[in-house]
Amino acid sequence: MEPSRGSSFPASTWAWYIRVIWVLSAALVVLMTPISSLNMQHNFRRRLQPRIQSFRRQNRVESTKAIDSVLCQSRRPSMTLCATVEARSDASSNDIVTEDASGKTRKLARNDKAHSNDDTRLPLHQILNEPIGTLDHQSMTALCNSVRFISNANNNQSKKYQAPSVNSKGSSLWCLRVLERILSEITFWNESSKAGDQISHQTVYLKSIHVFSVLTAVSNDVRNHKNHRKKLKYWQQNQSSRSDQKVMHASDIQRLKNVVSALYQLYTSKNGGDGPTWEGICFSQDVPSFATMIAAEASKTEKSGVDAALFFLDIMNQMAREASSEVVEEDPRLIGAVLNGLAQWGRAEEAQILLGRALGMEIPMAHEKLSANQSNHLISRNPACPRRLNQSQAGPCYDAVLRAWSKCALLAQQQIQNNTVKIDKRSDKSVKNILTPIDAMSEALHLLLTQMPPERISNRSCSAVLQGYGALGMGKEAEDALMKIESMLKSPVKGGSIALSSLDVTCYNSVLHGYCKANKRDDISSAVKLFQAMESETPIEIVKGSNLFVIPPRPDLISYASLLNCYGKLGMATEAEQLLNSMIYAGTATSKRAETDTPEPTIACYISTMQAFENSFDPDAPDRAMALLQCLESINQGSETKQNKRSRRNNRIPNRIIYNYALRCMSKHGRGEEAEKVLNMFDKAHPNRNGPDIYAYTLVLRAWERVGKKNPKLAAERAEKLFIEMKNLSSEGYLPPLELSCYNMILAMFARAGSADRAKLLLAELEQSKTSEWGEDQSYRTPKPNQMSYSLVIKAISLSNEKNSVAAEKAWDILYRLGYPKKGDTSRERMELSIDTLNAMLRLFSKRGMAAEAESLLNAMDEFIVEGRLKRNNAALISSYEATLEALGRCKNIDAAKHAEELVTRMEVVGELGGEFQPSLLAYNALLNCYANAGMAGKSEALLGRINQMHEAGRIPSPPDIVSFGSTIKAITNSGKSQENAIARTEALAMSVGHGNEVIYALRLKLFAKWGLAEEAERLLAKMQMEHGSGNLENGPSVIHYTCVLNAWAKNEDENAVSRAEDLFKSMMENNDIDLDLAAYHGMMLNYSLRGQAEKAEKFLFDDIMASHKPNRSSFTMLIDAYARSSSKDDGEKALQILNKMRELHAAGNMEVAPDDVTYASVIRCKVKNWKQSSIRDMNEFEKFLIMKELQIETWPFRHQESYSKTSAVGEANGKQ
Repeated sequence: MEPSRGSSFPASTWAWYIRVIWVLSAALVVLMTPISSLNMQHNFRRRLQPRIQSFRRQNRVESTKAIDSVLCQSRRPSMTLCATVEARSDASSNDIVTEDASGKTRKLARNDKAHSNDDTRLPLHQILNEPIGTLDHQSMTALCNSVRFISNANNNQSKKYQAPSVNSKGSSLWCLRVLERILSEITFWNESSKAGDQISHQTVYLKSIHVFSVLTAVSNDVRNHKNHRKKLKYWQQNQSSRSDQKVMHASDIQRLKNVVSALYQLYTSKNGGDGPTWEGICFSQDVPSFATMIAAEASKTEKSGVDAALFFLDIMNQMAREASSEVVEEDPRLIGAVLNGLAQWGRAEEAQILLGRALGMEIPMAHEKLSANQSNHLISRNPACPRRLNQSQAGPCYDAVLRAWSKCALLAQQQIQNNTVKIDKRSDKSVKNILTPIDAMSEALHLLLTQMPPERISNRSCSAVLQGYGALGMGKEAEDALMKIESMLKSPVKGGSIALSSLDVTCYNSVLHGYCKANKRDDISSAVKLFQAMESETPIEIVKGSNLFVIPPRPDLISYASLLNCYGKLGMATEAEQLLNSMIYAGTATSKRAETDTPEPTIACYISTMQAFENSFDPDAPDRAMALLQCLESINQGSETKQNKRSRRNNRIPNRIIYNYALRCMSKHGRGEEAEKVLNMFDKAHPNRNGPDIYAYTLVLRAWERVGKKNPKLAAERAEKLFIEMKNLSSEGYLPPLELSCYNMILAMFARAGSADRAKLLLAELEQSKTSEWGEDQSYRTPKPNQMSYSLVIKAISLSNEKNSVAAEKAWDILYRLGYPKKGDTSRERMELSIDTLNAMLRLFSKRGMAAEAESLLNAMDEFIVEGRLKRNNAALISSYEATLEALGRCKNIDAAKHAEELVTRMEVVGELGGEFQPSLLAYNALLNCYANAGMAGKSEALLGRINQMHEAGRIPSPPDIVSFGSTIKAITNSGKSQENAIARTEALAMSVGHGNEVIYALRLKLFAKWGLAEEAERLLAKMQMEHGSGNLENGPSVIHYTCVLNAWAKNEDENAVSRAEDLFKSMMENNDIDLDLAAYHGMMLNYSLRGQAEKAEKFLFDDIMASHKPNRSSFTMLIDAYARSSSKDDGEKALQILNKMRELHAAGNMEVAPDDVTYASVIRCKVKNWKQSSIRDMNEFEKFLIMKELQIETWPFRHQESYSKTSAVGEANGKQ
């Protein structure tokens, strides 16, 4: 190695320095090696110090030399051995047995020499699986040493609680399993020795330290499970099943029974003395007592624990009977624990028998049916029990029995609600002995009032009974029981006196809870009466006529909360709001709230009030709910002092529940705008991932869905924006993946708005994930569409503004993608389609009056069902026929009524053949509509009578409704009946309805308008207003009824008809309850048009109609008709001007104003009326050609009117028939 440049030392000097440094480093390493080894030994010894002290206490190790010898065997002990070493002593020698984490044992002698056979030892789990009778000395020693000192990690309160496991080594249940294996082996040896077999084992393996160490550890685990209830609650919510929440399972309880039984068997075999392999003190009176407490505590989660506790009690009684004939005092804690376990599972009869046996007496039952089932119980009626419970300490035991009867009644009610018990069949003999909830509660009340010593009755005793009535929703019975208890406790007091109640507010709260649980308005009045008596401290008469009064206790927070809960469930928003305000502002009149007894409301009180707003039918309930939520937020933000802030934070901070209730209120009342405001408030109050969840966003979507019934386009637009936001949050991980129900909700809003294009785009997004819901990178994709998704898209197409042919083509494209066969397709494969999806297509045809297409599809569906390609669904198939009948009712085909009759007849034939396919009332109403359109009054009246007869015979569930009578009246109106006959028949049908209805009034007004009976129409309108004012009619006259009267004045021949119509129209405009539509303006326009008042008609059109509405084709056609009926000479030119105006508006985008044949015919009448030499019928082809050229039309418009007149004539002829 060369020196660096500029160095003053020679090369030899550098080499010498390097050698010195190397030698010193080697020496330092040699010196530090023993020091590090000593440090490791010191740390290892420090970790074993607690174990060494334990050995010293047991007098098994006299000094630490043996442990030092273990340390000397390895100068570098492994960390695994340091962490898991278990030092144990051999009971038969001076050896020390150690065990590492893998289960291997090492046996070390006192002379510091390791045992030569440590590799032959078996691990513990393998020893446990060995057959009974095959264990040797070493295996038994290992098992005994493993349960001698249990390191119970669950006793460490700082660690997170975990339930003990049989598979976790070192836990109490593992040691219980090991103890069971030891006892099985010893029992086998004992039985073999009785049979005469010689046993080579003469070592005492089982000692008292083994038994009591295991029982102590199991007891600690059970107590820890009880003490860690609050922590365990969060742990339980993350478990997959109820069995994981138990501290001891049924197998563990059975193992405990096996251990105690085996110990008792060994104890009785030697009369309590020592055996060849066990000590006699292993079993004593404390062992079954210990086991009883363990099983009773474990019975809170495991039902078999109760039977085990009763079994251990029998062993204790048997031991006491064998030990002495004198009566021994029973431990009340022991009996109370078992009774609590019986009460947990509602085994009331056994609990009462057990209490009677412990007291040395028989407690009689109130009902005879209970005495018949006593033989089925595990507890025998044996009053000669050597263990007696002191009567002065039996109060908590009585309380447990009362709770057992209350739980028994609750379980009986659940069985009845689940239809597992049928109590209404008197013929069944087994039903007579079934306990009903009322019987169970009466038994509890009987025990309290007649069997329980009065000096042992406490508020807990009374509350146990009253809470049972409250949980069952028996508010009235609970109040009666309360008065009986008060009467019993006040029995020495003479009548005419007033005393304070002996019961606390908890008992009265149970009565309020019972009224709330009943959820009936009749019970609310009783609850309010009791609450007001508590609030004002008004004396209550215990028994009517007794002249004995008690002053009830003041209500507490639970009392207020119970009454608010009553109001919330029944939607009594005003009462709930008033009660909440009384709690909020109770302390404002005084300087401090402490001066008043009214409690401060918690968040639960606000939630109940918000629930009342949700269930209320008041239209301003959403606004009041929003005000309450804002008030709650302002209270929380307005806290000034730290102490006040802490109080507000704990009691009145708006949590997620109250925001969800507010959203539910907005959703139910259809307030989408307010729902989004609440959602924003929710997000600000709980930012980040603690904010609104998918449920909250879904509620806002439902709110917009209900808005869509009134404003579908606005609802679809706002809901789509929110839906896009939800998808973004889902992709960022703030929300879970959206379910298909959210997509279908948006599709439903698109369908209601007629947004076919947006619905198809969303369906295409769903179809992208039709093959798989998860991508290759395990990223979530949109869900698969179902049949409802396709049906909603078809509905959106049907409600769109597209032409019939275009809409049908788009809908057929969707059906073809789902497997519907195209023309010429001869495949017989089963389709993915359902009848519900095909019904959506039929409803499209129905709404657009495409009757021929609907019939064709219906026939194809019947063929597919016969061939097995389409699954039959009678309910859905009936809807298919109903949609086809509605399509026939909307079409203008002459034979529509005939085709409808054929479809209904087909349904009736199938129903008579046993196909469960009877036509519904909706189908018959659709047929009546077809008759009405064709003017077939006779057939309509005959069918109406037949529907009534079928209902009386039970063939159809519903009688004729308003639609049935309305269609019949419509048929009479469209028929050729005379005026007197038609009016008489209409009035007779209206009287047969039995009550007024807006539809019936509208149809009768149309009948008056047909013949111009304006005076009669106005009188009927006035009658309708009077009926509405008196409350007999739900809704008053609408714009439809007023329009019918305007039409009646238009056809009236009175000279003052126009002025009367103008006065009526003026009153309509001044009425704020009437929203004038375009039809109302047309009604007034018709008055001018039929009388040829063209100037008024033109002014009315351009000044009034166009100022408020968008005119259509009929608006201009009536004006042209007015010119055709006027006497001016320039009518033809003005008609052409109006026609050109219509064409200009149509070119500007108003598609509803395009001229049709009726418009052109009116223009031709205006031009021809001044021709003296000819009329329209007398015009030659050349004159027609000139007019068509001038009007720029290609066909003569009167041909369609001639064919239509023929159709009307045929309809009138059919009506006459």
